[in-house]
Amino acid sequence: MEFVGHAGWGDGDWGWPMWLAMTIGMTAMLLTLLAIVWLIVRAVGPPREGERGREDRALEELRVRYARGEISGEEFEERRRTLLEETAGRPR
Repeated sequence: MEFVGHAGWGDGDWGWPMWLAMTIGMTAMLLTLLAIVWLIVRAVGPPREGERGREDRALEELRVRYARGEISGEEFEERRRTLLEETAGRPR
């Protein structure tokens, strides 16, 4: 009976191609895991400052117009209420 060595895997000298393949595979798995964690954190976490919605910018513009005297107090309240109602119906 001939000794094959290493449980039938030959002499164990696969050289640099095997090391390269293992390195690429482990790197791909690590990057995939990091991407999944990043997506979960991004989906669950609060919105970042730079991602404020269109409604926030609209409210800010409305406040500026009111401060400049371009619109009345009644018009400001009516438009603000409308914007807030639209925002309440949409998921963030």
